[in-house]
Amino acid sequence: MRKNICARRWVNGLLTRPVACPEFTKTLMPDSRFLYALTLFGYFGTLVLLTAWYSWLVPATLFPAALVLMVLVVPLLFPLRGLLHGRKYTFAWSCFLALLYFTHGVMEAYSNDVTRPLGLLEVTFSSLWFLSAMAYIKTHP
Repeated sequence: MRKNICARRWVNGLLTRPVACPEFTKTLMPDSRFLYALTLFGYFGTLVLLTAWYSWLVPATLFPAALVLMVLVVPLLFPLRGLLHGRKYTFAWSCFLALLYFTHGVMEAYSNDVTRPLGLLEVTFSSLWFLSAMAYIKTHP
């Protein structure tokens, strides 16, 4: 009965957010621990993929491998501490970083047939990172 009252109040605009009704939030919002784990999976997947990609899977030919790794992997290390500690602010600004890697993956997937699977995998990992981080920010207290 309380769930219906809370839902009605929320729909009528009396409550600003559904968070005021615990039963309502349990049915709508996923567990933030699961989203935290998904975010870290997407983040570390992107980190490991880029390291493996430019180290030994398809090494760069025009530039030294160390330079390419430094440009692509070092920015991934900036949000590491905040993500591991579950800080919402770090989750928020790391989403901007995830979009850069999403763009890189799309570019690699459509420009080169050899790196298409790796580019699509990077798109998958960065999308998972972005979407789960945004959901974590929304659900984490």
